[in-house]
Amino acid sequence: MPATRQLAAIMFTDMVGYTALMQQNETLAKQVKDRSYRIFENSLSAHQGKLLMNYGDGSLSIFTSALEAVRCAIEIQTLNRQSEVIDMRIGMHLGDVMFDETGIYGDSVNIASRIESLATPGAVFISEKLHEEIRNQSIEAKPLGYFELKNVLQPVNVYAVSAPGIVVPSREEVKGKVKQTLNSIAVLPFSSLSSDPENEFFCDGITEELLNVLAKVDGLQVTSRTSSFAFKGKNEDVREIAAKLNVQKILEGSVRKAGNKVRITAQLINAADGYHLWSETYDRSLEDIFAVQDDIARAIANKMRENLNAAQHTSQLAKASTQNLEAYKKYLQAVQFFNRTSLEDRKRAIELLQEVTELDAGMADAWALLSYIHSFFAQSGQAPVAESMERARTYAARAMELDPQNTNALTAISMLKLHAWEFDECRLLMKKARQLNPNNPQVLHLFCEYNIIFMEEESILEDAGLMLRLDPLSAVTVGQAARYYAFLGHVDEAMRAADTALQVDSLSLVSRNAKVLALTQKGEYDQALQMAEDSRGLAGDLPFVLLALAYVRNRRGETDKAREFLEKFERMHNEKSSSNLEFVLALCALLAGEMGKFYTYYDEGMQKKSLYLLQTYDSEFMRDAWFDNHVQESRRKLGLPVKGDQIRNADSQAG
Repeated sequence: MPATRQLAAIMFTDMVGYTALMQQNETLAKQVKDRSYRIFENSLSAHQGKLLMNYGDGSLSIFTSALEAVRCAIEIQTLNRQSEVIDMRIGMHLGDVMFDETGIYGDSVNIASRIESLATPGAVFISEKLHEEIRNQSIEAKPLGYFELKNVLQPVNVYAVSAPGIVVPSREEVKGKVKQTLNSIAVLPFSSLSSDPENEFFCDGITEELLNVLAKVDGLQVTSRTSSFAFKGKNEDVREIAAKLNVQKILEGSVRKAGNKVRITAQLINAADGYHLWSETYDRSLEDIFAVQDDIARAIANKMRENLNAAQHTSQLAKASTQNLEAYKKYLQAVQFFNRTSLEDRKRAIELLQEVTELDAGMADAWALLSYIHSFFAQSGQAPVAESMERARTYAARAMELDPQNTNALTAISMLKLHAWEFDECRLLMKKARQLNPNNPQVLHLFCEYNIIFMEEESILEDAGLMLRLDPLSAVTVGQAARYYAFLGHVDEAMRAADTALQVDSLSLVSRNAKVLALTQKGEYDQALQMAEDSRGLAGDLPFVLLALAYVRNRRGETDKAREFLEKFERMHNEKSSSNLEFVLALCALLAGEMGKFYTYYDEGMQKKSLYLLQTYDSEFMRDAWFDNHVQESRRKLGLPVKGDQIRNADSQAG
């Protein structure tokens, strides 16, 4: 029987303590099991569920309706507890499953099983995906936050269904097959208590510097700025925020500025119960505001489980990026525009950063971000290569000259080394950046960019998962993680990450393209084509957008359409000969089946050191050239791995 797919709500149940009861009293254990099974069987029938597996003290069932599935679970749990039948754990998820003669399987089944193992006795735990389907149906659920489940790549956001008679535990009570993240903290944007509108940017500056400081303290996992700032101006319970960000502690505070005086209040909160672990008020003059930041950071670090080391006790933790508050305000604005991902927004970020460097030429962070944006424009074919790369090199060198220990400066120069194929130097620099700040998502992104060239799949998946944990509400970070999952063929993870990023920023082209790639790999060509066409309507004829369209057309068997895109790219290349479009031309020629043109453009791109030609080798874009001799030999000359070598090496070692 060929395998078939189905979207289903999956429910696992497990009787708690049944084995122990069986050892003590077999007769009573059988009576308890029979009563529990009658409740289960009647509820399953009433809510149109289908039992697939009954294994002693547990079961696996599926439903075609998410709502009926959750109602069934509530009924089973409620009746069991009313009848004083043995406690049960219930875990549920909604997702794509596969059937064949051996049974049901798939990633969604594994997730539902792990959620059940996480559940407490008497509770019904559901995934975020299932919660989205039933949240407007008069069923309440408490968010418990993200958990890392065994053999599940991405952290899963879990909810506990709330209904009369059902147990709703706190996060601290939850046990299961999870890896606990210790010393995790999010710094929420400090609120302004002054009428002066300039004080808002001053508050953002305090928050930004605290994030930078705490991210460098050993033993702390610090949520990135973008995700923390998603809660700016929102009046949400800190426990709910902690659950969304998957952290144990929250730092929040306020700033009141009057003339040359400032009062900063900060408090550290235990997210599990809302208990205030620590609070302090600082009255300072504006001249020593950065000393205030240092005081706060040191106090918080000492309240965490791993204290500062001896060197950190005696050295300054907070290093002011600028003493010019106007420059700092514009820098924060530039970061906001950069995180919006569109071409126009990033051009606006460049304008603001240039203003920053005019106000304070010694601000290394501004030069580093300028370098990063220009190098991206050059390599993506959105700007003349020579001019943009020269600017990127100049700006990165300036940032390194100002502060060779600046993580952003090291990341910018590492990226340039990567674009220049200077792999050894790149690796040394990016390792240094990671040592200085292991909580920087941009550093993790750089590691993924490097490792995808060397086909280090395990490392990429690990860093992509960490990116999602550190910055779960950033369209840039989550969109890049989606791209890596899609490149590596992890389509379900790619879809989830892309959807999350698009909820934050519907214009994120990286996320859109990742979803197009994932949908195409799943064979959902119509949906993939519609999304690709929508992206074209939003962004115009950008190279990445057109390449995604060509890819979908190719996989639909429309080779002629792929050839039309190739001709369009060739016209664009002739009009913009200074842009780096060889990699797009090569990939599109491959999709169009024009192997002669593919070799020509591939060789031209390799001669120009196109980073994307190296990175896309391991992706679905180049599937038709994975084992091509010409391509493999070009990679071997650079000391890069190729498809098939791992198998041959393993066979050789086995022999």
